[in-house]
Amino acid sequence: MKDITMTDITRIASSLLEKLPLAVMMADVSGRVVYANRQAIILTGHDPANQEEIWLGRLFPEQMQHANIPAAWEGTPPPPGLSGITRQESCATLRRRDGLGLPVRLWRESVDWDGTLHELIALQDRTQEEQAREDAAISALIMQATDRGILLLDPQYRITHANRAVTSLLGMQPDALRNAPFGALLSGAERDIETLRQFRQNLAHRIGFELDVHTRGPQGTDLWLRCAVTPHFSAEGELTDIIVILHDITHDRQLRDLQRDVVEALTDQFSLREMLDFMCRRIELIAPDCMAVVMLSTGAVLCTGGHGGMPMPVLQAFEGLEASMAGGACGTAITTAEEVVIPDFNQETRWPVLRSVAGQHGLAAEWAVPIILRNGDVAGSFSLYFRKPGKPDRWHRRIVNACVHLAMLAVEQQRSRESIIRLSYTDRLTSLPNRTWLNRRMAELTARPPAVPLSVLIIDLDRFRKIVQALGQGRADQLLLEFASRLRQGIVGRDVLIRTEGDEFVVLTEESSADITLLAERIIHNLEEPFSVDGIPVSISGSIGICTHDDGHDVEELLHQAYTALAQAKKAGRCCYRFFHPSMNRQADDHVILASALREAIADNRLTLVYQPQIDLRTGELHGVEALSRWNDPVLGMVSPGRFIPVAEETGQIRELGLCGLVTVLCRSSERFKLVSGDRRNHEAYGRFQARGRKDCVEQWVVTHACCGRSGYWQIHSGEMDSELSSGRAGIRASG
Repeated sequence: MKDITMTDITRIASSLLEKLPLAVMMADVSGRVVYANRQAIILTGHDPANQEEIWLGRLFPEQMQHANIPAAWEGTPPPPGLSGITRQESCATLRRRDGLGLPVRLWRESVDWDGTLHELIALQDRTQEEQAREDAAISALIMQATDRGILLLDPQYRITHANRAVTSLLGMQPDALRNAPFGALLSGAERDIETLRQFRQNLAHRIGFELDVHTRGPQGTDLWLRCAVTPHFSAEGELTDIIVILHDITHDRQLRDLQRDVVEALTDQFSLREMLDFMCRRIELIAPDCMAVVMLSTGAVLCTGGHGGMPMPVLQAFEGLEASMAGGACGTAITTAEEVVIPDFNQETRWPVLRSVAGQHGLAAEWAVPIILRNGDVAGSFSLYFRKPGKPDRWHRRIVNACVHLAMLAVEQQRSRESIIRLSYTDRLTSLPNRTWLNRRMAELTARPPAVPLSVLIIDLDRFRKIVQALGQGRADQLLLEFASRLRQGIVGRDVLIRTEGDEFVVLTEESSADITLLAERIIHNLEEPFSVDGIPVSISGSIGICTHDDGHDVEELLHQAYTALAQAKKAGRCCYRFFHPSMNRQADDHVILASALREAIADNRLTLVYQPQIDLRTGELHGVEALSRWNDPVLGMVSPGRFIPVAEETGQIRELGLCGLVTVLCRSSERFKLVSGDRRNHEAYGRFQARGRKDCVEQWVVTHACCGRSGYWQIHSGEMDSELSSGRAGIRASG
């Protein structure tokens, strides 16, 4: 009868209960579920055909335990007094069939139906409610625990909420920020108006944006904040609130400014020392708890590349030390190419002298990082010295990582600059200093005269042009390389060997006159042994001009005087050396004046001829005449052939001089031919002599008068003409 009654109850109630959004179940006094609507089946995860397997004790094990419901709900008879349970509402965890726990809101009510006690249970899923609560708790935790400042603004840009990070960033209490305008965060600088203008303009776009804001820290220090701004709008499109997340970018800004300034210094061609000093000073501004030093390794020896406020005694203690493990943390970092951290000098046992000097000036710790170039070379080390024991923190590492890269660029730029200068001052063939270097060195000596007399030796190979023609340029270069090698072996001490051009070399020396004489003789002696070029023995000689700088004489005159002495050495027969003497200048001046006057005299036909007969000793008859040039200058007077003939040879005027005399002879001969024979061709040739060049006239004269040999008149052979011209005289022989 009971089962029929319960069946009737569920049939009556099911049409209504199935439509409810709540999960509804009915259980008997043993805790067995006798009815569950569709929502309850879905919520519990049970099979609708097996409702008899559903027990309240299994669905709510924790709740039943807390409600003092004994194991009767697991299938045992209920304890006395269970009928006293009437209505209860609570939050519980529903244990689904698959074992998952589901938060629900639980309503329980005891129902007496026809004298039989039942339990009516209604359930509501609280998953979304719990998720929202957890999300709110997590959001609150994040907002208070994060190191990012978070502000909430109303539509009038007033601050309605600020988390603890904002207080620590700005050093302001929450009450001071509440209802304050957003502009209260700004620093008060002139750029604040522009910042507020950008803030309003970006909000008008109704999307999130970022804005960098300059403000002040707790001690009034400059502070840069990056504001990530997110506006929220209602369904109607009205601005409801603005979320602003603040991130401290002061360090980023400082590093960026440092990198920008150093790169500008690199492009402005500042020296390496200036750039490294500037970098160290800037580091000490943004990290005042340390001092920065850059040590460079020059020839395996430490030298200061740049520093900020480091005391000079500390720097002097490192200067000149070997770049090795004995050179402190700096030398060790350079040797091992790895960073070296000394957290406490008092706990360190190495480098007692260096640690003592550092300790005397309040330094307690050091961190050294090697400066490694892109080719793998270690150029030096970048060190931070701390006034308190400890290791470098994240900020220090960021600074050094950025600055080590900048220092690497500065060192590489300096090396590239030195390489370019070295190439411009170096002879490509011999790798010796070139004329450009010599000119710069002479200019330096002019500005700062040397403390000891400086001597210049100019060495020039004799007849080198003919060697080039015989061997070719490639072998001639090999000869010059071998010659330069021998010269290097001959010079000693601080002497400098320079190749100025071609086969010309210069030696700068501070040796005494006696030692210079020995040096010159040694150089000439070294040339006596033949050179071997591709197995070909080549003998060469050289001439040397020497000049010594004395007080009262201009250093720039040294080269000119040495060249004058070189010219005298070549005149003396080559393969010798000559010291400059003031009389050489007078000879040189006389040489220049004489060459210029001779050129004018030849052009104006002011040279005269005298004839010297040539007698055949066998017959006693006249064999010919020799025409000799004579020069009577209106300024210089009668100039001896012994003076102007050598000048003509040296200046290349000897051929013109010979042609001048020969044309004069031929013209006179042509005039005689015209008077004696009346030949029309002679008359035309004579006219051409006056109008054409001398050499052309001679050649034309020979062609025109070739037939004259048959008439018993004068005859000249073109083969003889060139040999006569080279000696500066004209000769005509009688024929027939």
